[in-house]
Amino acid sequence: VNVKRPAEEFLAVLTEPTLCGRAQITLSQRIERDGETLVEATVRIACLDAKKMKPAALPDEIRRKMGAS
Repeated sequence: VNVKRPAEEFLAVLTEPTLCGRAQITLSQRIERDGETLVEATVRIACLDAKKMKPAALPDEIRRKMGAS
């Protein structure tokens, strides 16, 4: 995201995890103003082995906090 200028009003950014896999997390995001949805987005975060540039398992602590079993 490249913000060009600040908003002149209060905006709420809501983020909710929707999937926690072995090596990635998917988040659902909304930006709202006064209860009206202005933007919806899906964000995928992947965990990679930096040396091999291949998927790596998410740390157990993160998986637990995200509600994964």
